[in-house]
Amino acid sequence: MSATRGSTKMCSVLFAGIAGYPEQTNVEQIALKERFVSVWMIATSKIPATDVMVVDTGDGAAMTALVEPEDCIRVALKLRELMVTEDPRFSTPMPLRMGINFGPIQLSTDVHGKPCVVGDAVNGAQRVMGFADPGQIVVSRGYYDIILPLSHRYGEMFHHLGKRTDQSARAYDVYGWGPASQTAAAHQPTAPAAAPKPRAEWTPPKRSLPSRMLGWLLGLFRNLFFLIRFAIVLIVIYEIFTLVPIMKEPDHVRRELDSQIAQAKNMWSGMKTAARTLGSATSEPAPPKPHKAPAHTPQKSGATKPTEPEQPSQ
Repeated sequence: MSATRGSTKMCSVLFAGIAGYPEQTNVEQIALKERFVSVWMIATSKIPATDVMVVDTGDGAAMTALVEPEDCIRVALKLRELMVTEDPRFSTPMPLRMGINFGPIQLSTDVHGKPCVVGDAVNGAQRVMGFADPGQIVVSRGYYDIILPLSHRYGEMFHHLGKRTDQSARAYDVYGWGPASQTAAAHQPTAPAAAPKPRAEWTPPKRSLPSRMLGWLLGLFRNLFFLIRFAIVLIVIYEIFTLVPIMKEPDHVRRELDSQIAQAKNMWSGMKTAARTLGSATSEPAPPKPHKAPAHTPQKSGATKPTEPEQPSQ
């Protein structure tokens, strides 16, 4: 997926790191990093390279899912499975911790000129990973809210771990993958061969194109809602700064209000006067027509001329 450099995008980020990596010797660090790279390549082999962006973090890697948020949990579950089924020649399983977060990221370049991602989503994923034990997958509340509507199985697979605080006193509401009783299941070096596969190891299926489009639309609506809230805050701030000068001049406001009220009264008086004028004009009775004598009434052609009244005899 192509993205413009410098643009901000809401994405999910998987941060995977080897616990206790800085305390190891150089030889042990090289061996652990080779083991991590081998399992990482297998876990991410089925995801298109254009859909994700991977950054090497030294003691692990950070993967940004540019298209599907579920790609992060797929890779994390595959890494957890490979930790259990790793080469038996290793005496102990690789102490891998994984954290997933959802938030804003920005495309940038590193010191070598290669593309990389920065932003609160990456930093949050690293802090969420710090709350996980070796072999455990921990996700933030933001990522949990994003993938929960995609399948009802997610509500069964995650359990609430509660509030956690990092070294910077920033609180996170986090969830763990699988039942709480299976937190230490990934610490076992061998997988149960005959036992049935636990429900916590369910892997989400690949989403279809309509489902991916729906997820993209939900993300777009989420961004629009964020912009609308930001615009409302700006409008409130603008109104406050607009009202402050008016509040400092109460006389001016009073004079302006009195002028508007006087104009409204004049308009109302004019309307009442016009209404009375129209009412009197319509209610005044029409003057009576003057009575005309029958002799002076015009006669139509063919009509009989009325006889004159006889004069009384003297």
